[in-house]
Amino acid sequence: MKVKKMEAGLYCTNCKEEVDHEITYINSDMKTIKCLQCGRTKELKVDLKKSFTGKYMSALQLNRNG
Repeated sequence: MKVKKMEAGLYCTNCKEEVDHEITYINSDMKTIKCLQCGRTKELKVDLKKSFTGKYMSALQLNRNG
């Protein structure tokens, strides 16, 4: 499982302006978006089991075909 964080300027509905946000990804799925000004955080559902299983199945197919 790969966790990656990045910053982006996004509109915050709480601050009512565009401010920097920290976006956290798990593998290639967005997990959280946090406003760096007010701290408000939006958490998104990530099905870790599905994500892991999909990568595992892809690897198996590559091994069979390759």
